Amino acid sequence: MRPSGLGFARRPHAGFTLLELTIALVLLALMGAVLYGALGFAGTSWDKGEAKVDATSGMRLAQEFMRAQLEQQHPLRMRKVAEFPLLFLGDRNEIRYAAALPSRVSAGGIWYYRLSVGDDVRGPLVLERMVPDVNGTRVPDFNDAEKSIIVTGIAEIRFAYYGRDGGSGRPLAFFRSRNAE
Repeated sequence: MRPSGLGFARRPHAGFTLLELTIALVLLALMGAVLYGALGFAGTSWDKGEAKVDATSGMRLAQEFMRAQLEQQHPLRMRKVAEFPLLFLGDRNEIRYAAALPSRVSAGGIWYYRLSVGDDVRGPLVLERMVPDVNGTRVPDFNDAEKSIIVTGIAEIRFAYYGRDGGSGRPLAFFRSRNAE
């Protein structure tokens, strides 16, 4: 130290101590970790929301497709089978019906469809289609049918038949793919 005027003057320290720098860096690291966690959580939530929207949209499209197909159901009968059966059948896991195929798809016309869900807990909804031979001697099977998966992850599907004119609001036949718990 050197004398300055009458007394000795101390020069103030320039900069921060090592302890102050360490505390600042630790606080900065904690803020970064919290921010990283929050952004990661937001990203995960966003992805889950988009997946739910996609699944809901897929289900809605499948419902609209099925409704349009079943509304176009055509009362087609087998001509050479003794009982002269109507090509409209259903059971626990499937429904079979004849309906028009739009002319923009394949050649159009009346096709025979089978809409079924597998026995898996969350199986796919499968649509099979074929051109029926109404002059055949038996009801067609779907061995050589074109298959399309409409939607996956089906837990339950219900089909109800209300009669030709809608009836009284109660189904005449009810088909259910899974047992209610």
